[in-house]
Amino acid sequence: MEQVLEEADRLLGEEFQKPTNEILKVIPRGGERRTYLFSATMTNKVKKVARAGLRNPVKLEVASKYSTVDTLKQQMMTVPVQYKVASCLVVLLVFQ
Repeated sequence: MEQVLEEADRLLGEEFQKPTNEILKVIPRGGERRTYLFSATMTNKVKKVARAGLRNPVKLEVASKYSTVDTLKQQMMTVPVQYKVASCLVVLLVFQ
């Protein structure tokens, strides 16, 4: 069985602690279960859970903190609120 926690930092927070614990009670433990923690932010809580509850944890880091690729182009466009959706569609069509 495989357990996947997407947005692990949020699921391990107080808001989701009770439902997450309920799920963990009913799924197999130990060698019968693989656990995958996915999080865009590696909080101390996620690190602590990985150290305490995972055997042979592997950390995969895509990029260092706050890095931005050189090829990224950012632009800002101010439009009246009534044209917001239409403007988004035009931008998507022009820059696809």
